[in-house]
Amino acid sequence: MAANHYRFSGNLDFEKRHFESLVMSLRWMIERMGADGLIYQLPVYDNTFSTYSSCVEYTGSRDRLGEKTYLNALYYQALKEMAWLGNELRDERSDEWVELAATVHKAYNERFGNEDLSAFCDSFDRTAIPQDCNALAVLFGLAEGDRAKQSLYTLQKRNWSPCGSTIPDQSPSYFPSGTRMISPPMNTHEVAARFCVGDTDSGIKLIKIEY
Repeated sequence: MAANHYRFSGNLDFEKRHFESLVMSLRWMIERMGADGLIYQLPVYDNTFSTYSSCVEYTGSRDRLGEKTYLNALYYQALKEMAWLGNELRDERSDEWVELAATVHKAYNERFGNEDLSAFCDSFDRTAIPQDCNALAVLFGLAEGDRAKQSLYTLQKRNWSPCGSTIPDQSPSYFPSGTRMISPPMNTHEVAARFCVGDTDSGIKLIKIEY
């Protein structure tokens, strides 16, 4: 959001005032990056007897943890955007973030890419196809060329329903309702991803289905 604020407003003073706070947030994520180039999402413990993992999982699932595609897609985008902002501010740390983004890009494709399903899958469940990570992978540039088109084709084939594109393509036990869920904001990202690869027909079709 900070990067987009500058893109559309040209207000570099705002970025200068808040840049170090953004760096601290990014550093917090970098410190949780494993040797494999990815962030492993752990449960959040409230006390000895309970956990509140749902507070870090927008789908409300307490068990969608581990090397999660959605989290690492956001991490990759954060690195890219901070590198771009840093370059605008002539900050030498931008080079580090560019290198880290390249590491995440490679690890993401190697760890999460599922050739059998022609899509990206979470490391802890190689059978379910998450809408969020596949849409964001295309939107953020983690998936390119044929891989991007294949991911979107798989989403349309496996995740689309009469009410919109579902987050998982099946009804996994680790979702709170035990059924597939539809996220209107994530459908918006999938539409944007389809426009990015020139698949405007299915993008418009998804808009009509969802809205």
